[in-house]
Amino acid sequence: MEVTGTIQKILDVEQGTSKAGKEWKKLNFVLESKDGEYTNTICFDVFGEDKVDNFVKFNNVGDNVTVSFNVSSREY
Repeated sequence: MEVTGTIQKILDVEQGTSKAGKEWKKLNFVLESKDGEYTNTICFDVFGEDKVDNFVKFNNVGDNVTVSFNVSSREY
């Protein structure tokens, strides 16, 4: 799926270590998208050190972007 909009907020980078001892890095950002007469506000996660670093390097609040994403969930 894809959505186009304006970055409204970029939250702080979160990082830690998994139970398996692997380092991880995550960033959330808020996108505002106009769909006809309605405005949608959507929060996205960027997960993985290389992806977070690229996002921070190339994106700023106020930028218009197109986000390609997969929707998934788990039972628990």
